[in-house]
Amino acid sequence: MSDDILSKILPWAESESSIRAVTLIGSRGTEGQSDELSDYDISFFTNDSSHYTQSEGWLHKIKNVWVCVHQEISWNGKNIPTRLVIFEEGIKVDFAFYPI
Repeated sequence: MSDDILSKILPWAESESSIRAVTLIGSRGTEGQSDELSDYDISFFTNDSSHYTQSEGWLHKIKNVWVCVHQEISWNGKNIPTRLVIFEEGIKVDFAFYPI
């Protein structure tokens, strides 16, 4: 059920010219460390994060959205915008947008 989320995120990210790299981190990014309750932690490295942080429209191109929470994390003295998203079927994905 939730395994198909990466098959939706990756082709979408490849079609976005401002996204230069994508990484999967956290428990799902480490072999043997996740279970069916683990979320997906996706880092986007982009030269224009505003396109993704000023609107949530891009999320609906991936999958139907139930909830989207706007947050920030601190990294190397910079505030990095994040989106905690719960897609239909209860699939939780944390997106972070790192500048390049």
